[in-house]
Amino acid sequence: MSDQDQSPADNPLITFALISYNQEAFIRQAIEGAFAQTYSPLEILLSDDRSTDSTYDIMQEMAQSYTGPHTIRLNQNNVNLGIGGHVARISALAKGEWIIMAAGDDVSLPERAQAVADTYQRAPDTRAVFSDYAVISETSDILRPHVVHWPQKRKADLVDLCVRCGGFGTGSSFAYHKDVFMWPWTYPAHLKNEDRVLPLRAALLGKIEHVPKVHVRYRHVETSASRSEHWFLLSPENNSVHIRNHQKTIIAAAREKKIPQRAIRPLEAVRHLNRITFVKLHEQRNSRRTYRASLKVKLLGARLKSKSLQVYCRNLLCRI
Repeated sequence: MSDQDQSPADNPLITFALISYNQEAFIRQAIEGAFAQTYSPLEILLSDDRSTDSTYDIMQEMAQSYTGPHTIRLNQNNVNLGIGGHVARISALAKGEWIIMAAGDDVSLPERAQAVADTYQRAPDTRAVFSDYAVISETSDILRPHVVHWPQKRKADLVDLCVRCGGFGTGSSFAYHKDVFMWPWTYPAHLKNEDRVLPLRAALLGKIEHVPKVHVRYRHVETSASRSEHWFLLSPENNSVHIRNHQKTIIAAAREKKIPQRAIRPLEAVRHLNRITFVKLHEQRNSRRTYRASLKVKLLGARLKSKSLQVYCRNLLCRI
């Protein structure tokens, strides 16, 4: 059956989850982007993490005045749960087979949900879909019209995610199958960076597909929660929590024979080497001191070692 022949009754229900916290300046545009989606059937879940400004009031006002074809649901958490807790709450509330993750300061273009459904129809083993995106300013000026989210000719795979500590790019353009939130256990509310957890799960459960079109306008806001909690800027304690979660997830996949047991150590080594490299480079970028040539040599050595490990891991995983 072609895309054109498929009726809305045959389409999977998709949940468009718009999550917000103190984003009264941008939430109206974000909701308009959700309401403008062309795909059906679509559940739009407007969820607020106990904002202290008028964000939830705007959500209520726009939900009450909406007369379009989509199902609108409102949620406000009883207490502020933080990013991880809010993601866990969304996964429990969502009724869709797929969940599109949308931030309250970004703007989704009308074909975003349709692109997810089309990709899933072509490749039913897909468990995550991401697209290219544009970058806009706080005043909605276009800063970068088209950011290519995955420049490689080959598809992103498990090794790529281990290299990038569980994810890559910005999580604002991702959508996930509901299974990803539930395996190998329900999403842990204490993990702050869902875009460094869910892509790794998706790669272990199935495929990650890239849509090479702009479907999201990502807003560059210095004070946003996602910016202030970037994965390599987390406190050592929180970073360790994420690392332990990665390790347990990979071990669970090996136990269920989604990957071979002998792939566990090489995958962990790839993740560890690249984490060291990224953090050191970030320190170098933000330090007034000039790092010695010896440090650059060590970083280069770590990169080369990582490259060889990546090849080895891919060879192992191809034999599954």
